[in-house]
Amino acid sequence: MRFPPEQVQVKCPVCGQTSVMSVYTILDVSENPFLKGLTMINEVNLFHCPKCGAEALMNAPYLYLDTDKELAYMFVPSELNMTEAARQRFIGELMKKVMDVLPPEDRKGYLLHPQLFLSQASLMHNVLEQEGFPPEETQGWEQSTALANKMLALVDDQEALVKFIQEHDQEIDDSLIRLLLNAATGQDAAVQPHPDAAKKGLREASDELIAQLEQHATAGRRFASEKEVMEFIEQKPEPTAIIAKLISLHGEKDKEKLDIFLEDLAPITDYQFLLFVSQNIEMAEKEGDEEKVAIITDLRDRLVQAQEKWEARWQQKMETGSALVEKLLEAQEQGPEALSKEIRRQPITAFNTTFAYVLMSHLKAAKENRLSDLVERLEEIESAITLMRESTMLPTTNPVVEIINRLLKASYPDGTLEMLKELKATNLLTPDFIGLLKAMTEEDKSPISEETRRQLKVIYAQALAVG
Repeated sequence: MRFPPEQVQVKCPVCGQTSVMSVYTILDVSENPFLKGLTMINEVNLFHCPKCGAEALMNAPYLYLDTDKELAYMFVPSELNMTEAARQRFIGELMKKVMDVLPPEDRKGYLLHPQLFLSQASLMHNVLEQEGFPPEETQGWEQSTALANKMLALVDDQEALVKFIQEHDQEIDDSLIRLLLNAATGQDAAVQPHPDAAKKGLREASDELIAQLEQHATAGRRFASEKEVMEFIEQKPEPTAIIAKLISLHGEKDKEKLDIFLEDLAPITDYQFLLFVSQNIEMAEKEGDEEKVAIITDLRDRLVQAQEKWEARWQQKMETGSALVEKLLEAQEQGPEALSKEIRRQPITAFNTTFAYVLMSHLKAAKENRLSDLVERLEEIESAITLMRESTMLPTTNPVVEIINRLLKASYPDGTLEMLKELKATNLLTPDFIGLLKAMTEEDKSPISEETRRQLKVIYAQALAVG
């Protein structure tokens, strides 16, 4: 290890037990991706008491070093109250140590000016952005947590809570609602009701707050609309019921709810449904109901537009995934080290569901065409990505691809039907998943064999019936 941690004696702030822990001064994430994983979950230099189990973040300065992406982030906690001269001297000594150890090809200009952070949370958000997570998911986490806790403290005073929500409407967003949903299931310990205000448990308090947000906050109303749409789709409505629902939404003042419905419907509707809509337009014309003709025609046009947008997004994701596969194949030709380095250069989010599907498609095509050399190279890429995910503590398998592979291996129709019902029961049979099945059945959207495409078509039909 180029920059091993120091062994430091630490006294537990809860039970007083003294123990030894490893404290990192330099996090060389290119050499040890595990440290990148710790940074992404804000657990760098996390103390864990072996006696009472208490945990606490050590307020020790450190350098986050990623030579693959050419990043140098310096964390110096403001609580240390270092003078500017002392801080620059400390950073200079640390960077000299880095320069002395790194090979000549890695000693580059960015190391002379490391970016300074005064809190671990802000450094974590920067790393997440570099790894491809959208800024809206990484920025303002501390503000959202503080805002959620303030509102939870008011759940016993509805009048004050509603007033607070209305005053902070622009600050309340989807990420804050996700924080509350996670808090209700115990996934976010940072969010909790104030002990002097909220007499209820966390789940009950969070549920009540979300209910108030659904009524009084812009983001909350959108969340409520999305929930209503999903509940409707889960009822497996007939085409007639879908059109009736669309017509009723068309007449409401809340046009955003109709847009959300059309967006969620786009991945799971097909040509047959559009044909059925057109037939309804013809029936309304024969009945002389001009208003109904205009409404259904508008709905059909808007649904087609939603489908085109979804298909364009899907096509863009496929092209991006294919381009990355080609880039990794070029790196693989230069050897395992070059491949590993190219993978580490990419943001972690590049290896998403779509990329896993594209890679799987290339692998299937290579096997079916008996291109043994290409199969071996693609499998090496797959293994290298798996190793990267393991080393950064991220999931080692893609659940969507795993599910599709299991569906293809299951016996039809009983085995696949049983699996789809299980997916339905566990809320995994989503419109996006069904939309992915649909896209995979279309020749211009997925490079898979005709046999696999036929299998997926019947599975897709089952999924529509079950979902």
